[in-house]
Amino acid sequence: MMSNMIINLISSKNERTRMANKAREIGKAKSRKGFVKLLDKYLSE
Repeated sequence: MMSNMIINLISSKNERTRMANKAREIGKAKSRKGFVKLLDKYLSE
């Protein structure tokens, strides 16, 4: 029971980190073309 809670906490933290990294990458893609390419990459994941 307890270990499941810990695993869930860790995985949700990783998910948040992943989302933050995605947002940062999208922010870096200043050009419209680069943004669309990144968007395509993430949607196809």
